[in-house]
Amino acid sequence: MKILITGGTGFIGSHLAKELLAEKHEVVLLDSFPNTDLLGADAQKVEVIKGDLLDLPALKTVTRKQAPDIIVHLAAFRNTESQEKPYGAFKLNCEGTMNVFESARENRVKRVVYASSVAVYGAPDYYRRLGFDPYRLTEDAPPNPHNVYGVTKLCSEGMAAQYCEIYGLECIGLRLPIILGPGKKLGSKTSIFNEVIEAPLKGESAEIDSFADQVLNLMYVKDAAYALARAALAEDPGHLIYNAGGSLSRTRDLVESVMRVLPHARLQVRDTAKERAVSSGIDCTLASTELDYRPRFSLEEAVRDYKRELGQG
Repeated sequence: MKILITGGTGFIGSHLAKELLAEKHEVVLLDSFPNTDLLGADAQKVEVIKGDLLDLPALKTVTRKQAPDIIVHLAAFRNTESQEKPYGAFKLNCEGTMNVFESARENRVKRVVYASSVAVYGAPDYYRRLGFDPYRLTEDAPPNPHNVYGVTKLCSEGMAAQYCEIYGLECIGLRLPIILGPGKKLGSKTSIFNEVIEAPLKGESAEIDSFADQVLNLMYVKDAAYALARAALAEDPGHLIYNAGGSLSRTRDLVESVMRVLPHARLQVRDTAKERAVSSGIDCTLASTELDYRPRFSLEEAVRDYKRELGQG
C-alpha cells in the first residue's frame, strides 16, 4: 500500500511512518514545516513534501501525482493553540480537513483515516447526569465538547460522515486520548504527563495534580501509531468512529509506573478537588473487535521504552 500522511513529520506522524515502514508499506509525508529529526535513519526511506493543507489546488496536485491508496490525516492545531487562536484552529482543523476529504474524493483515494480526539466528549458530570460511566465511555456517548479543539474535531467527524454518505468515501476517525512519548512538544494541556517521565531522566523533580480516583486513558505514541495503521489497513470496518487508546489508569498509576522504572525519581502527586475537564477514560472494545487494535504497551512498558528512546538504556 502507498500511504500519504499529513502532518507526517510531527509527533504522531513520525511514529506512524516508522510503523508503516516496518510493515513494508510505501510512505509519503506531507508537512507544512518538514523536520525529519524524529524519523532518524528512516528519513531516508520516505518521501517528504512541503505543503499547506489550506492550498486546495496544490493539495489536489500532490494527491494526484502521488496517487496514494490511503491518506492518514494528522495535521492540526493542538488543544492549547486552538484555544488561543480559534480562527486559525477553524481554518486548519476544519477547512484543512475538508480539503483532505475533497482531494481524496476527487483523486479516488480508497480511504481517509483521521485523528479525532476525546476532546469531543464532555465533562464527567455531564455523563453522570445521563447515566453513563464517565470513566469508561463508549462511542455511543453523546459528544459535548467544551473547547475550540473539541469543536473542530467534532466538525471533522460530521463532515467525514457526510463525505461517506454523499460520495462513498471511506472515512475512519480515531478518538485518541492523552498521548505520551518521545518527541511530544511542550505547551499542551497534557504535557505534564510527559514531564513526569522526562524530568526524572534529567535529574529534575516534577509535580502533577490528581483528582481522587479519576480514570484517564493514557496512550503511548507507538500504540497511537499502531492504532492508526490498523484503521488504515482494516479490511472491512463497520463504523466511522472508534475510540482508540491505551491504559485505563489513574494519574497515580502513571507515577507509580515511573517510580518502578526510575526509583530515584522525585515526583509529587498533589490532590485536587477538581476533575479533569474532559472525560478521557474511553472504552476501546469496538476498535479491538473491528480493527484488531489492542495496545502493545502497558504504562510501565511505555515508561521503559520511553527511557530507551531517549538513550538511557
